Amino acid sequence: MYLSYSRYKLYYEEFGTDKAGTIICLHGWLGSHKDFDFMRMTNLGRDYRIICMDFLGFGKSSRPWHEKFYTISSFVDQMSAVAGHFKVERPILIAFSMGGIVALEYAASHGAGKLILACPPLKHAWLNKLLRFFGRIRLSKTMHSLVLTLKQKNFVEEISKLNVPTHIFYGESDLLVKFDPQPVENLRNVSLIKYNGGHRTALPGLKYILEDNLNSPLAPTPQTM
Repeated sequence: MYLSYSRYKLYYEEFGTDKAGTIICLHGWLGSHKDFDFMRMTNLGRDYRIICMDFLGFGKSSRPWHEKFYTISSFVDQMSAVAGHFKVERPILIAFSMGGIVALEYAASHGAGKLILACPPLKHAWLNKLLRFFGRIRLSKTMHSLVLTLKQKNFVEEISKLNVPTHIFYGESDLLVKFDPQPVENLRNVSLIKYNGGHRTALPGLKYILEDNLNSPLAPTPQTM
């Protein structure tokens, strides 16, 4: 399905029921809604309405030429348009890689019920590597704009200011985004889940974590006094 956004088309897929709430899935750089096809193979649709979207420039969404559409703030606005279309407030956000940064920004500005972040790039070292790599193959103007907006953020500080349960799923063999748990492991709103794998194996692994009824990040968060 398509949603009109600033004269362009945002693609999304929706399934399930919203008895327990709405989950919005956010893909990573060079990804698409198809990163979350595994969600259809779970039982989550029995309780949750699940929305998987493509940011502009990715998947089946339009590909505008102007770099202003390829910033984190623009991606947050695009996500807000999708949430507004479904009249969703404080959704659960499941996000992969770069999508995790969009989820953080959205939660800070619009609110969220819970964040489940797979391999979020919280440190800037990987961005410097990407700039060097894509510099050799002529990084497009739009992608260069996106990387620069990412470098302007202090993601650990942003997480510490959030009053939102945040679950971070990271791989000890992830060579692309080498996650360091130390800056966030003592934050009261953060729980860490380590798996034995790399960057692209995160989402298949996340499927089993979400289906673990006892330890799933989707389980109700205990209330503190």
